[in-house]
Amino acid sequence: MKAGEVEKAASILSKAAERQSGGPVKQFFNSYMVVMEQYAKCGDVHNTEKWFHRMKQCGYTGHLRPFQILIQAYLKEKTPAYGLRKNEG
Repeated sequence: MKAGEVEKAASILSKAAERQSGGPVKQFFNSYMVVMEQYAKCGDVHNTEKWFHRMKQCGYTGHLRPFQILIQAYLKEKTPAYGLRKNEG
């Protein structure tokens, strides 16, 4: 998936989540994961972190997979994972 396609999918998901009860809801877990994975494949750490934080705000705190995807983004971009420590809490 190309970067522009990921942006479009992320925008649609964001709008759909906000329409549900006035804010993001837990129904979109798999969709959030797909968007995060696509950003990670592109090496886009900024947007991967952004979606990681959105997932935390929705209450997806006990899942290991979002952390793994975030690490993949850091590895792909060959950037030190300094932000990972602050994402733990």
